[in-house]
Amino acid sequence: MIFEKIFNTLNKIHLNRVFYYCKKFKIVTLVDVGSHKGEFLDYFIKKKKIRKILAFEPQSIPFEILKHKFKSNSRIKLFNQAVSNMNKKRVFKLNKLSSTSTFETINKKNFYTIFKNFLLNSKNPIEKKIILKTKRIEKFLKEEDLKNCFIKIDVEGHEYEVLRGLGKKIKNIQFIMIEKQLFNLYKRKEKAGNYLKKNNFYIIKKFTFPSFHFQDILYKNKNF
Repeated sequence: MIFEKIFNTLNKIHLNRVFYYCKKFKIVTLVDVGSHKGEFLDYFIKKKKIRKILAFEPQSIPFEILKHKFKSNSRIKLFNQAVSNMNKKRVFKLNKLSSTSTFETINKKNFYTIFKNFLLNSKNPIEKKIILKTKRIEKFLKEEDLKNCFIKIDVEGHEYEVLRGLGKKIKNIQFIMIEKQLFNLYKRKEKAGNYLKKNNFYIIKKFTFPSFHFQDILYKNKNF
């Protein structure tokens, strides 16, 4: 798929910028929510001071790629699990471009959606809908030492729910990076940024994707 190849090339440029900016931070524990095929981890695995990595990916095919890619790395713990604000069953929409699969309702009138459908030669980017059981991420972090912790959340519009699923654990986290869509791609109003501000986080850097349709926004906890 030509569109996917172009996107992957742009993604490498983008992630390279993120990685080199974050190299200066002391990160001991990394939590990657929405790992997909390990694109983000491919960069951050180079940071030797990271002692433990927890990676979450709900889609079965990308998860198998993750398992194969990192099977010999003892630092990484993989979870084929969807996370949210509640332990419940939800409808998950598998997209033809698997990195954009989502729990959220897509705004079909959105310019980027129309443009992407044109490039994919499809009227509907959703291949099928499946039922996934979500869990609160705090359950997986219960026994973890979160000192010098960095959490990256890329869940296609579901970031707010993942953040709420952290519960009180959010107070122990130093860095959180979330994805923000710039073209109202999803019908739900974006709330993740305000939620982080209410929990004493402030923006230290915005990384705009080369195609200008989203940003990865890095927040730091004021208590650190």
